[in-house]
Amino acid sequence: AGEYPDALAHPMSYVDDATSFRNMTFLYISLPFTSPSLQPPPPGVTQAFEVTGSMAVMGDTVFWVIANLLYWIFWLNIMVGIFNALPAIPLDGGYIFRDGISWLLEKLRPSKQPSEVDITATKVTVALSVLILFLILWQFIGPWVGAAAGL
Repeated sequence: AGEYPDALAHPMSYVDDATSFRNMTFLYISLPFTSPSLQPPPPGVTQAFEVTGSMAVMGDTVFWVIANLLYWIFWLNIMVGIFNALPAIPLDGGYIFRDGISWLLEKLRPSKQPSEVDITATKVTVALSVLILFLILWQFIGPWVGAAAGL
């Protein structure tokens, strides 16, 4: 019973190798679907409670629909935020990555012109963006390629 609260309190404390890192990452992404205690209350639980106070005006059904809606909006917001942090150029993470590469290049090669630094940083960022796009697309293409190759 204490597995999920402990894992949430210390996110990567169970990580020993790349496989456990992958498993823990998938656990956090799939939390709303894997743990009954972290999902919105099922109908059996909602029937055991009576909404009181200022929320009672809207009725039980409307209250629980709004509670479930807010729950899923919360998880979608987290997933969009994580996606936005990817170091791909149309996303915020891409611009932060490009600025970081520019700063690093300025420190490593102070004799370079700022325009050369910007061009190099942009090329590195675009290359990483294409790699990330390929890795995302590979999740959909890879199984077909593997099936065609008999793997």
